[in-house]
Amino acid sequence: MAVIDFNTPSTGPIGSGIFLHADLGAPTQGCVSLPYADLVTVLTWLNPSLHPVVVMGPASVIRSF
Repeated sequence: MAVIDFNTPSTGPIGSGIFLHADLGAPTQGCVSLPYADLVTVLTWLNPSLHPVVVMGPASVIRSF
């Protein structure tokens, strides 16, 4: 699991953390979930000192990052 960001101030009763985590077969509460093998690949590649950015959206938007 990796922390993507936090909603500040917290919105709603569930919490404010936005995480990247394994897909458990159910909807998330605003997190990003990946199949376990893909998550392992991303976490192995991820280097926090490079300040990575998680971008979600259609391919046309993602290509601009």
